[in-house]
Amino acid sequence: MRAKVGALSLVAAFLLTAAPSLAATEWTTPLNLSASGSLATSPVVATDSSTGVSTAVWEDGDTDVIQEVQVGANGSTGTVHNLSASGGFSQSPQVVVSSSTGVATVAWNNGGVIQEVQLNANGSAGTVHNLSGATAQGLALALDPNTGVVTAVWYQPVTYYVVQEVQITANGTPGTVQTLTANTANAVDPQVAVNPGTGVAIVIWQHNDGSEYIIQEAQISAAGTVGATHSVSATGEGAQAAQVAVSSSGVATVVWQRNNGSNEIIQEVQVSASGIVAATENLSAPGGDAMTAQVAVNGSGVATVVWGRSNGSHEVIETGPGCRQRSAGCSPRSVLGV
Repeated sequence: MRAKVGALSLVAAFLLTAAPSLAATEWTTPLNLSASGSLATSPVVATDSSTGVSTAVWEDGDTDVIQEVQVGANGSTGTVHNLSASGGFSQSPQVVVSSSTGVATVAWNNGGVIQEVQLNANGSAGTVHNLSGATAQGLALALDPNTGVVTAVWYQPVTYYVVQEVQITANGTPGTVQTLTANTANAVDPQVAVNPGTGVAIVIWQHNDGSEYIIQEAQISAAGTVGATHSVSATGEGAQAAQVAVSSSGVATVVWQRNNGSNEIIQEVQVSASGIVAATENLSAPGGDAMTAQVAVNGSGVATVVWGRSNGSHEVIETGPGCRQRSAGCSPRSVLGV
C-alpha cells in the first residue's frame, strides 16, 4: 500500500446538463463518489450514450482496490463496488462502455497482471479474468461499438519488452493473447483505437530502432488477424507519447511528440485502412516545446488534435484541426490557441 499523502475523495465530473447551445450549458453541483477521507486516485469514466448512464472507476489508494459506481443521466449515484480483490496492488484502471448493451468493461494492473471484468447494465460484475503474464505495463483499451468486442493492449518483458494484445468478447471471454512485436528490440507504451465501421483495431507503440524510439503501427482485423507492421515516424530523433484515433472509413490519425533538434514538436500522420502511411505533418510551431498531444475524430472523419506548448512566457493549450482525406490535398488547418 502506498503512503497516504492526504485524504482525497473522488468528485463526480460535474454532470453536464442538456442545453440547446454551448452558451447555455450548465454544470450541476459536484457529488462525492468515493468515501470521504479515502485516498481516491486515477479516476476514469465512460458513458452509455443511449441511456446517459456513466460508469466511474478509480483506485482506492488506501486499500489498492479498484472501485466503481454508476452515475445516472439525472446525476443519481448507485452503490460503490469493489472490482478487484483486497490484498493486491491494483492500479491504473481503464473503462469502456457499449452503448448497444450498456455493458462496461473495466481493466487494471494488479501487481503486474492485467485483469479485466465486465459489468452489466445494472452494474453487476461478472468474473475477473487475468489477461497477461506477471510483469505487464502500459494498459490501453478500445471498444468495437457494433459488436461489443474490446481490444486490450499492454507491454511486458520477454527478452526485450514486447507489445501484446487480446480481444475480449461481448460476453466477457478473453481470446488468445498475441504478441505484436518481435522479441529483438524494446517496444513500449502501446495505444489502440477501433474502426467503428469494420471493427479493425489500430495499435501503435514506441519501437527502439537501435538508436532512438520511433512510432510503429499494426492493424488487427475483427477476426483477430494481425497485419504488417509499419513505421510512422522518422528516424534520427526520438518520438514518444503517441496517440491514435480512427474514422469509420478506416483512416487512422496518429500524433506524437518528437525533438526537431531544438525543441519538442507535435507531429501527425494519417494511415489508410490498407496501411498506407501518408506524409508526416508538423502541427506545432517551432521555437517552443510542445507535448502531451491528444487526438479525436468526429463522425465526418475530421481529426482534431490538442497539445500543450510553451510560448516563451506561459504554457498554453493549442489545437490544430486536421482533415479527412490527404489524397484530396487536405492539410492541417491553422493552429489556434485556446
